[in-house]
Amino acid sequence: MKKFIFTMIITIFTMFLLASCGNAEGNSTSFGRDMSEEYVQTQTMHGMLRMYSDFASMILDSGFTAEIIPGSGKILVRAEVLDEWTELVDSMARTRELTGEDLDPWYEPRTFHRIRILEVFFEEDGLDIGEVNPGDILDINQVGGRVGNRQLITEMAPIAVGDDLIMFLMTGGGGASPHPIQAVYHTPPELASSQTIMEATHTQSISEDLILQSVNPDNNLTLTMGDIIHIYETYTNPPSSATN
Repeated sequence: MKKFIFTMIITIFTMFLLASCGNAEGNSTSFGRDMSEEYVQTQTMHGMLRMYSDFASMILDSGFTAEIIPGSGKILVRAEVLDEWTELVDSMARTRELTGEDLDPWYEPRTFHRIRILEVFFEEDGLDIGEVNPGDILDINQVGGRVGNRQLITEMAPIAVGDDLIMFLMTGGGGASPHPIQAVYHTPPELASSQTIMEATHTQSISEDLILQSVNPDNNLTLTMGDIIHIYETYTNPPSSATN
């Protein structure tokens, strides 16, 4: 039973799913295992996502910890989106690696975004992706997208190349993923291109009361510039940022 639970946690990790997925259309077994070029399948998968009442609760949530998934953790960063692509990924590969179980492959489309870190506001220790610093390039992914004749429709944060975003990411398995609804926000357009968020709030060129715009219209979580400062001052060291 413990192995089954562990397997399920690993499998759904990148979607922040805290319960099994449902409402799949079509033959989900064939969707995951059939690799033939002529097989066409669209699957809609609605995860039961844990929703948070405030951003601090999301950061402090211990639902995923290094004790459960080695090297997992959380980061809060500002980043620019450099590139986007999709891949067909065997979602059971990491589970086989960690558990040693002989599990069949389960292929699913994932959407990847390459981001450049501009500022780091919060970072847990011991991440398997290593220490995150301004200027670093990081690939993040979300379950869903289209690869060839396979399409998987899921809750995904709408992210586009060129976006300047504030992102709360869960790391693990050598990668990172956002909560698809509550974790991605646009950097305020009032911010000068050469200015960091920390500089803007400390010099009062941007009010700490400014509410950040979420990329997802279904997000009911309010995040302000002051919240970012509070999280930074509460959980991390002096600010770091990348120069343009």
